[in-house]
Amino acid sequence: MALKDNPFRQWMDENRLSAADLAGPMGVSIQTIHNWRSAGVPTRRQPYVKDTMTRWHVISGRPMNSIVVVAGEKQFEQWSEAALAAGKTLVKWATDGLDEMATKHFKGQSGKALTRQAEISSKNIRTQGTNAAY
Repeated sequence: MALKDNPFRQWMDENRLSAADLAGPMGVSIQTIHNWRSAGVPTRRQPYVKDTMTRWHVISGRPMNSIVVVAGEKQFEQWSEAALAAGKTLVKWATDGLDEMATKHFKGQSGKALTRQAEISSKNIRTQGTNAAY
């Protein structure tokens, strides 16, 4: 992969982000970020990285309507694998689970209202820098 063909590297450069800036929030080592920057993001990690790139301004700013979940490396890897097995990003997998639990909590109410609000909110998120498309 030529350097100019690496959207992750481009995004890091455009947003002036270092490997240290990204390692913690992405749940990987600084070396992993360096590897992705030089060789590209592995295919199985692309949905998660693409989602993180798209939402970076939200993640880095942590607005009041966000949830920050801290997990150990093993737990995070289990969640990531489950999300990938379901064909979803970790964020989509988690929010689907939260929507399902909220629907059960409110019993008679439909989860459609919750899901619709999440769709509206995600459409209003603006990205910084390069579009996170692969």
